[in-house]
Amino acid sequence: MENTTYRNKWFRLLAALAGSLIIVFNGRPFDLIAALAVPIFYPAFIVNFLVALLLVHAIHKVTLHLDKMCPWEEDPIVRLSYQINLGLLAPAFIDVVIISIYFLALGQDIRTNNFFLIDFPIVILLLLIWNAYYCLHYMLLYLKHKRVKPHSD
Repeated sequence: MENTTYRNKWFRLLAALAGSLIIVFNGRPFDLIAALAVPIFYPAFIVNFLVALLLVHAIHKVTLHLDKMCPWEEDPIVRLSYQINLGLLAPAFIDVVIISIYFLALGQDIRTNNFFLIDFPIVILLLLIWNAYYCLHYMLLYLKHKRVKPHSD
C-alpha cells in the first residue's frame, strides 16, 4: 500500500498526555485536583509528558518509515521484527536513558528506586498499545484500499 498517512496529531498529543498521567499517578489514587496543589507534581508531570511525547513521536516516525520501506503485506515477519526493535525496544531504551538522567538529577538511582518494577512495565504496556494502534490502523487502511481498488488479472 502506498503513502500510508496517519492523521492523528491530536491523538498522539492525547496519548502522550494520558501516558504521562498514568505514569505519574501509577500506584496512587487519581486525584488531579489534589495533585495540582502539590508543587512536586509539576516537574514530574512535565518530564513524563515530554518523554511520552518524544516516544509517541518516535514510534510515529518509525512506523511511517517502515510503512514505506517494509510494508506489512510484503513480509509480515520481517516487518514485525523491525516494529519490535525500532518501535518498541528502541523507545523503551530511550525512556530508560532519559528517566535515568531525571532520577540522577533527583539524587536517585534508577536501579534501586523501583522504576523497573513499578513504572517500566507500564511504559512497555503503553508502547505495545501504541504500536498495536499503528498496526491495526495500517491493516484497516490496507483492507479499505483493497476493497476500493478493483482487482485486475
